[in-house]
Amino acid sequence: MARGKRKRDKRLMWVAKPGERIFVGRTAVIPSKKLSRRDFKVLEEVVNIYSRMLGDILPHASRNIIESCYRLKNGRYRELRNIYPDIPSHYILEMILGIGIDG
Repeated sequence: MARGKRKRDKRLMWVAKPGERIFVGRTAVIPSKKLSRRDFKVLEEVVNIYSRMLGDILPHASRNIIESCYRLKNGRYRELRNIYPDIPSHYILEMILGIGIDG
């Protein structure tokens, strides 16, 4: 192969059509004996924030046909940090990189 000319993998293009549902599943195992009501409310709020972030980032990735999670990070990380300043940055990075677009 000539230098600088790499054979690119053909990737499937994925675009959600309007009104089409996309199911995204992620499992989090939290070892716990019993959660207090207060702790459960905090955990529930974290799950809601995570869902809102996914609801923002997945349509963006679909509309712009982004196939790389690093390109998605470069395009959306700063915006998510501004929207959610109280969330630790590694949670936002894990959410973006954990989507698994790169396969």
